Amino acid sequence: IVSVNKDRANNQTGTSYTLALSDEDKTVWMNNAAANVLNIPLNSSEAFPINTLILVMMEGVGVTSVTAAAGVTLNTIDGGFGDLTQFNGVTLVKRGVDAWIATPLAVA
Repeated sequence: IVSVNKDRANNQTGTSYTLALSDEDKTVWMNNAAANVLNIPLNSSEAFPINTLILVMMEGVGVTSVTAAAGVTLNTIDGGFGDLTQFNGVTLVKRGVDAWIATPLAVA
């Protein structure tokens, strides 16, 4: 079982951020008043190990979009992925060389 250390935050305040190997097992906080994008890179750019887990949270009011580079498959329950809403997030898990699963975080 992989757990995310909540003390290992990566705070992003820009309008675009591409995941880096240093994000493995971290929470990426997207905090901007303007629309912003989190990019999932090709394995050839950032070779995350299979089963890497990364949380992405939208903290600011600017809508966060999660996108995948051309050649990266981003699988979700509905077959596509859109925008996050403030104070919500998504869990990203790498399941193949260029394949990720995105599961929305929900509050019960």
